[in-house]
Amino acid sequence: MTLGTMIAIGKNYIYAGMCWMIVFPGAALVMLVVAINLFADWLREELNPKIERKEA
Repeated sequence: MTLGTMIAIGKNYIYAGMCWMIVFPGAALVMLVVAINLFADWLREELNPKIERKEA
């Protein structure tokens, strides 16, 4: 079962007090998208020699 399916099924139960059926899969989906985005940014910086790196 995918996260999108879990959210769609949980939508039917939101008024029954089971909002956790949307919150947890939604939070997992948000964290997954942010992690992929951060990884892609890091990979782009590592593989592209033309980008100036900022030293901390």
